[in-house]
Amino acid sequence: METHTKIDDYPDLMNVHQVADLLSMDRKTVYRLAKAGKIPCIMVGNNYRFTLRAIKAFLGLGSEPSIIEVVEEPKPIEGEAKLIQGTEEK
Repeated sequence: METHTKIDDYPDLMNVHQVADLLSMDRKTVYRLAKAGKIPCIMVGNNYRFTLRAIKAFLGLGSEPSIIEVVEEPKPIEGEAKLIQGTEEK
């Protein structure tokens, strides 16, 4: 079995054994996560394959965040009074 020291040492396309090694978990757990859709994978015949990019995203190491929430301060409606630090402003 290959020994890898960092995530970028792994190939771009991996099998279940490699993903289990990378994530330090049992192969059965990798299969369960894949079947549940928790880890993105592709099927090649009857075999699961995982891209390094998908595993990085699963770990939160991708260049793109998995969830982005943008919250903006609501803009006052024209003509509506607005309360600012205890004083009313029109």
